Amino acid sequence: MTPAVRVHCRSDHRTGRIITAVITAGVDTAAGFVAAHPPIARTFTRLGGRLNAADNARRAMAARLRFPDLPVERIDDPQV
Repeated sequence: MTPAVRVHCRSDHRTGRIITAVITAGVDTAAGFVAAHPPIARTFTRLGGRLNAADNARRAMAARLRFPDLPVERIDDPQV
């Protein structure tokens, strides 16, 4: 079992200016990912026009979402 943080990101479908990041901490097991808490959603305005939603989330939440010994996986997921 390995602790991990997953951040699923998407941009709105109309303009692409609003990014939604859904953050879940948990454990990666052989059976799959097991969440430790209900997902936390954060919405913000796109920072860079050429960056995808996951890269925008990384830049916007860099100061708040920093874990030195824990992998943070950012996924550009339009289905979130």
